[in-house]
Amino acid sequence: MSSILSLCLALALTQPPGASAVAPIAERGPEETARALLETLLARDLEALCQLTPTPFSFDGREARSREEVRRAWTRVLQRHTVAGRKLGTIELLTYDELVKRYGPSPERLQSLPLAGSQAAVADLGGRPTLILMKKRGSSWVMFAITD
Repeated sequence: MSSILSLCLALALTQPPGASAVAPIAERGPEETARALLETLLARDLEALCQLTPTPFSFDGREARSREEVRRAWTRVLQRHTVAGRKLGTIELLTYDELVKRYGPSPERLQSLPLAGSQAAVADLGGRPTLILMKKRGSSWVMFAITD
């Protein structure tokens, strides 16, 4: 058997059918967590987006509480927003308090979220600022919202 075929077979056997090559969120810091989601968004990979998104999750203030609601929300995002040609620029991490000091209070649509004590990843998504909110749970960073 050729070495390429052996490598392909080995890779296929190490992941369950349909599994993505996305690393578990628990192994990532806050910047890596945000970057993984944004790169997956730019790749327009609905399956990976759904895998990376925990429930409940807020899409610009609208909460998705089930896996099916998450899938429908990402489908709408991919249909409504053009990401073709956009590049992921810098990602700046701020505490929620730093975010408020710099940009002012959160918009009304986000005020029902557990913002106190959260971490914000402010990303340049092709010239469009995008915000991912996360909380630390144990040793993991758990995303709970995305907005622009």
